[in-house]
Amino acid sequence: MKWNISISLQNKSFYINKMNIRHTFVAFVSLLATTQIFSQNNVNKQLEAQRRQTLVALVNYAGTQFHYNPKKLDDRFSQELFNSYLEYVDYAKRFFLKGDIEYLSQYKFVLDEMIRNRRSYKFYNEVYTIYKKREDSVGKIIHEILTKPFDFNKEEKLNTDYEHVGYVDDFDELRSRWRKYLKYSAISKFYELRETNQKAVADSKTPSKKKSTKTKLVKAKSYTELEKESREFIKKNIKRWFKRLSGQKEKDWFNEFLNQIAEQYDPHTNYFGPRNQSNFNQSMSGQLEGIGARLTEKDGYIEIVEVLVGSPAWKQGDLSVGDKITDVRQGNKKKSVHVVNMPLEDAIELIKGKKGTKVVLTVKKMDGIVAEIPIVRDVIEIEETFVKSAVINHKGKKFGMINLPKFYVNLDKSKKNARDCSDDVRSEILKLKDENIEGIIVDLRDNGGGALNEAVQIVGHFIPNGPVVQVKEPGKRASVYEDEEKEVVWTGPLVVMVNEFTASASEIFSAAIQDYNRGIVIGSQRTFGKGTVQTVIDLDSRVSEQMTPFKPLGAVKLTIQKFYRINGGSTQIKGVTPDIILPTKYAFSDVGEKSYDGALEWDKIEPASYSEWKNLSVSSTLKNKIKLNSDKRIAKNKFFALVKENAEWLRKRKEEHDIDISLSDYEKEEKRIKKENEKYKPIKDMKTELNVSVLKVEKKKFKDKVYKEKKQAWMKKLGKDFYLQEAIFVIEEL
Repeated sequence: MKWNISISLQNKSFYINKMNIRHTFVAFVSLLATTQIFSQNNVNKQLEAQRRQTLVALVNYAGTQFHYNPKKLDDRFSQELFNSYLEYVDYAKRFFLKGDIEYLSQYKFVLDEMIRNRRSYKFYNEVYTIYKKREDSVGKIIHEILTKPFDFNKEEKLNTDYEHVGYVDDFDELRSRWRKYLKYSAISKFYELRETNQKAVADSKTPSKKKSTKTKLVKAKSYTELEKESREFIKKNIKRWFKRLSGQKEKDWFNEFLNQIAEQYDPHTNYFGPRNQSNFNQSMSGQLEGIGARLTEKDGYIEIVEVLVGSPAWKQGDLSVGDKITDVRQGNKKKSVHVVNMPLEDAIELIKGKKGTKVVLTVKKMDGIVAEIPIVRDVIEIEETFVKSAVINHKGKKFGMINLPKFYVNLDKSKKNARDCSDDVRSEILKLKDENIEGIIVDLRDNGGGALNEAVQIVGHFIPNGPVVQVKEPGKRASVYEDEEKEVVWTGPLVVMVNEFTASASEIFSAAIQDYNRGIVIGSQRTFGKGTVQTVIDLDSRVSEQMTPFKPLGAVKLTIQKFYRINGGSTQIKGVTPDIILPTKYAFSDVGEKSYDGALEWDKIEPASYSEWKNLSVSSTLKNKIKLNSDKRIAKNKFFALVKENAEWLRKRKEEHDIDISLSDYEKEEKRIKKENEKYKPIKDMKTELNVSVLKVEKKKFKDKVYKEKKQAWMKKLGKDFYLQEAIFVIEEL
């Protein structure tokens, strides 16, 4: 992707392109190296302090010099960083005292100067040190609270409006805040345990024809027994949570401080520590190298949740769901690493690795047997990331549906089997054409975006060559990204499905289809509204060799451009308004770009030069007719009526912050919620009139039972999708 960034230095404007941004960073960091590395002894502690000073300087340099809308490093920036970092560290205000915040306030308006002078780590150190002290104090407070029975009959309130609630004055108030929170958690568990016990008692008294012997009566548990059991449950959970909290590495805390500095520029500018950088690259490609098992932490053990079909673990055959990993040994080493009570992320780092390398897992099977399982790592495709399609049969006609979860791209061209979504979408269209379908629905619901170039190419599958999106850098005319391929893979009717979580590149695709009048966009009131472009700067590759002792440095994801539709309007904040709007449960919720602090504003530029799709243009007259018919169907549809009502109820619940915490009040609220939820239960059970089937070419893969089960589960889900059904009604009219 072409990258020209306008920056200003000493009142002189010049441009930096992707080639010489490296040299700019090298020059900047060489200056840092000269003034720091060689002026101090290379003691580990000093080296780490220098590394952190350098990272703060690099993150700030990237933001002030290359961001689309750079902020001034001033008192306002300092205050916003101060507030956002403390909010991140103690969002619910259950650790810091008011006196702690007053003490830290000495940094409130000087962080800008400290960043410039590479001393901001002092503020970070103060916050970290105070938090760790409070963590110890809070641990003792919680232990003390949970050793005594709760009075569930006492009426009091818990305020969950954390944004507006203040910090407490002293430890007595802190204890009171924690007691209320723990009491509410315990009441919730008490109620659940009592309901389960009462059901078990009733079931034991009810005779059953299936029971050959007399059932032993279950005894009803007393209030005291249930209170103690619920308290012990909370104690166990809190202990586990505190163990994870205290086990969090100090460098991860500092990485988040760097991230908070980055986020002051806008919500999508971030700092990635080395580990997070790797995770980001994997999420963009839909691939990773490892064994192919989903893991979770449970009672201190690393437990297998799923073995991915086709993965190395699946092919090896000995690893099963429910297995608990106790030790991990690398194939070239004799000693194992014990992973019981290890943070999940650290254990995952040990288990995953490069293709072709071996890892040996010691696992405790569900039957108690302990076994060593050797697995050779390989490239794993994350199935949920990739394009998939289905055939929808309706009233004697066949339509194709393509589900695109994200715009993934092969970031590492050296990998032979890596995939780009534009190629995959083209392949799915051709498969659907072989099925003799009469229209295609592209499902972009919950698609958060991805690679812009992939979105441009996929638009090209549906239009002749022409502009798709305008991309603007500060102080420059917008660049027009065009589809250069004259081939149109699909010329027939087209509908695009979106919702509140359709974002970024997905919005560009939807907007282009709308602007060309190539098809109809159907979905929620508006899409997410993320109209900005980011690039990832790998800091290790952008610094001089003198910085080698500091590596790995991680990366900065930076907002450098803004998206504009070919009609000139930005997708930022406003998103894309569908041609046909359907009720959703989030209709009254504050979701999307507009809900983020510091989001860039909406604006407009000159439209690009383009011509509407002539082959099957969707005229305004036809759109209005289809919209009118859709509105009539929706008004009569019980599913959409319930969704609309549910959305309003969710909005009201979100506004409730003062919670009554006594058992009687909790019971009343639970009954009210249960009664309300009864209204919306039919939503899950309602079925459409759609007949969904798998593509013929995929039936060959049904020999794999796991693949077959997953595919059939997806087909079943589509059969209950009323949004898809409405899209089918719309495409039939096209």
